[in-house]
Amino acid sequence: MSIQQIEQLPLGVESESVVKMMGPPDEKREVGGETIWIYDTSDRTMQRASFSLDQKRKLVSKTFIPIESEPESKVDFVVKNKYYQYEFGVVDFPQCGMDYVSSRALYADVGSGLSVLYNKESNETEAIGWMSPAQLRQDIEDIKSCRNNARAKK
Repeated sequence: MSIQQIEQLPLGVESESVVKMMGPPDEKREVGGETIWIYDTSDRTMQRASFSLDQKRKLVSKTFIPIESEPESKVDFVVKNKYYQYEFGVVDFPQCGMDYVSSRALYADVGSGLSVLYNKESNETEAIGWMSPAQLRQDIEDIKSCRNNARAKK
């Protein structure tokens, strides 16, 4: 599975289109009214991508997780080379617990719904995501207010 395959799959398509392009998922989870399809690496040692489907089984978001050997694993490559045409703002994950400070941050182009989750200490990309601009705005608000901030814990 490549990032190019994921980029070519538009949001809003039916679940059958996801299966046709990506194959059947390795795992399915129900979370908050959405179905999350998880795809692992070919050796099944780590998650490679995920796709969120709404109740109508339409694609509402997609996430790619780069592996260390890929250029997309370096956040500078992603935001300065691959997606240089986007206008990214940086969202730092706040200190949501008394003794916890996150090393994560999010590059986000709200207008397009593109986001890049990265580790500020290692400068490595953890995930590249696509969703609607409205959903990305909501995710940013959740991050800033520490609501549903499970992805900040590392």
